[in-house]
Amino acid sequence: MTKATTIGHRIKIIRENSNLSQEGFAKRINISTDKLSDWENENNESIPAAKPLFAIINEFSVSSDWLLYGEESNDSIKGENLTSIHLKLMGLLKDIQEEDFAKESPDYNLSKTEQYLIDSFRDLEFEEKEDILKIIDEKLDK
Repeated sequence: MTKATTIGHRIKIIRENSNLSQEGFAKRINISTDKLSDWENENNESIPAAKPLFAIINEFSVSSDWLLYGEESNDSIKGENLTSIHLKLMGLLKDIQEEDFAKESPDYNLSKTEQYLIDSFRDLEFEEKEDILKIIDEKLDK
């Protein structure tokens, strides 16, 4: 596949190579056209959640490494095993979240409620975190 620098650009390449409009692509992965446009144009620092990333990998048979990093590797997953993809993405998301929080936490001015939510989320099991992230994604896709 083509070298692309961002996830949004790689998603656009997949969509265009599939000869789909933004509306058609968004329907195939069950997201709004506005959300897809934000990703492709990198508006609002919007990044895809795990569920749509799984859908793209599975629906369009692209490798997880290419979609996430812009590179192929010998252990790339190409829409064949959603459990493996899910575990890989959740690990990546956890690393990103922990790195971002560690990097920016001194600048955060969190309320007690916000800190409680973060601390509680960290104590949840993997599946429970996934459920919470789905709820958040649903609320944000209003």
